[in-house]
Amino acid sequence: MSLVAPPADAIVLVNVVDVVVGAALGWRARAEVPWAAVGCTLAAMIPAQLLAVRLHGSLPLDVLRPGLGVAVILLAVWLAWQAGRDVAPPVARPLVRRDLALAAFAGVEGGLMSGLVGMSGPPIVAWTQRTLPPSVARAYMLALFVPSSVGLVVGFVAGGLVSPDLVGRGLVLAPAALVGGAVGTALLPRVSRRTFGRVVAALLVVAALGLVLR
Repeated sequence: MSLVAPPADAIVLVNVVDVVVGAALGWRARAEVPWAAVGCTLAAMIPAQLLAVRLHGSLPLDVLRPGLGVAVILLAVWLAWQAGRDVAPPVARPLVRRDLALAAFAGVEGGLMSGLVGMSGPPIVAWTQRTLPPSVARAYMLALFVPSSVGLVVGFVAGGLVSPDLVGRGLVLAPAALVGGAVGTALLPRVSRRTFGRVVAALLVVAALGLVLR
């Protein structure tokens, strides 16, 4: 999206779509959501988002984007390496304070990235890969990204950085994303952790190249 629209417009369009898809898919996964982790992440993420939205128009994004892009590529390499290792995925267990503190730290990083460049996923994915079983990680991210995406869209519209009409344009894109989400949900149980990790890493590289080459 960042390759075909101005930065602020791309961020809002993507997050409007995220709200619709996340709400639709998240309802089915609600029983597996680790609500304590979601609450800790959101408590740190939303203030960071609001700060990043205020900074969005004043920071040199032509410098910031490539730097973040390189950081995301390094994360993708780490995820691909992790996926290639013969290591069992995390097992379900009660989350301790250290887990919740790291979730909050990931929320700060994700909030700053989402407000500046519209991509909050990498820090969140890194935390889930080390902490949560795959199905719980998916439920966590769905529950997290709906309220965080709403807050981000409201921040950009209220700050006058985009037109409110852009929300309607995002809703037009949502049906196609819902189809993709349904296909992904159907395929998830059939995909190994190794394959899933490599696919996520490849998608992160594509997103990072969009940041670097824009």
